[in-house]
Amino acid sequence: MFCENCGAQIESGHQFCSRCGTPVPSAGPGATGAHGTTPIPTSQPQRRTSSVGVPLLAALCGVLAMVLIGFGLAAGGVLSIGGNQAAPAPQASTSPEALSTTAEESDKLKKAQEEAEKAKQEAEQAKKEAEQAKKEAEEKSAESDPAITNNITVNSVPGATRVTTSAPPSHTSSSAYVLPDSATHYYSTDELSGLSNWDLYIARNEIYARHGRGFVRDDLRNYFSGCSWYVERYEPDYFDDVIAPNMSDCEWHNIQTILDYEHYRGSPYP
Repeated sequence: MFCENCGAQIESGHQFCSRCGTPVPSAGPGATGAHGTTPIPTSQPQRRTSSVGVPLLAALCGVLAMVLIGFGLAAGGVLSIGGNQAAPAPQASTSPEALSTTAEESDKLKKAQEEAEKAKQEAEQAKKEAEQAKKEAEEKSAESDPAITNNITVNSVPGATRVTTSAPPSHTSSSAYVLPDSATHYYSTDELSGLSNWDLYIARNEIYARHGRGFVRDDLRNYFSGCSWYVERYEPDYFDDVIAPNMSDCEWHNIQTILDYEHYRGSPYP
């Protein structure tokens, strides 16, 4: 017969299994006894399995799986957050040489701006002074220049005349030329500096008088009528329209130079 617990063969007459010590059941149907022999089993009996081990093992596996899943989710979240964050930009280190160069450039730029501002202020001041000087010159010229005159001025077209109604001053006439070479010599301001305002006034008009122009102003009429070389041949308007435009460039240059110098000196004569 065989042991019901371990399946070992039990010798006849033994009451306990020699391998596991399990008691041998009493004789019954199919057992060895006085009346017969127990038949030999065709297969070994299955070993009993504890019913508590399987559920416990399944529970442990479930807990382990949940722990692994939790760790996996936590690791995935950390990686996701870390991937969305931008890496901090590296800060460039500034060397003492770079700081020194930057400071020098800043000083040069500041100095250039100050010089530009100073130059701008000086230009504005010079402009104001020029405008003031021009204004004063115009006022002085307006005070010294009569409103009406019979002379051809530097800014007028040759031939234009203006007649004055103011009483002319009396002057001593002379038969000599103030500028003998005014028809052929180009006079400069230095050559005219020794003449008085009256002499400049006469020198300018004697260029017209040589061509025989008549004069409306009494001071010029009286002066040139006393000159032996003067002969009145043309009315002022006719002379200015016909004769004056044909005068030489040298004569017009001298008229212009004398008149500019008179204005510069503030001559009271028209």
